[in-house]
Amino acid sequence: MKDMKCAFVFMFLFAFSFTWKNGIAQANDRKMIIGRWVSVDDRKYVVVFTSTEKREYYDKALSSVYSYSIKNDSLIAKDKSDGDVFYYSIENLSKKYLSLMYLGRGNMLLFRREQTNKNSH
Repeated sequence: MKDMKCAFVFMFLFAFSFTWKNGIAQANDRKMIIGRWVSVDDRKYVVVFTSTEKREYYDKALSSVYSYSIKNDSLIAKDKSDGDVFYYSIENLSKKYLSLMYLGRGNMLLFRREQTNKNSH
């Protein structure tokens, strides 16, 4: 009986640590994704993530605005104009690069974080 209690406590602590760590990763992803991302394939395509919105620009013109959430390695974006929902897999997220796989078509979207000019006002 004592072995069963030890095994149960071990499994509980393992599951708790995984869930807690996963929650931290999601919070970090949410913070790290905020910024301006320029497409590697088409520099006219820019995506801006704020704390609450994903905004898409093409040739400096705003084309779409989405609310979004991050769950595990998924990004779920809901179009604010018509309610359509888009699902992405976050393949890579670093300080410099973002790669998303659009699950609707399976295509990869590659972005580089736009550097902000600290000297501009």
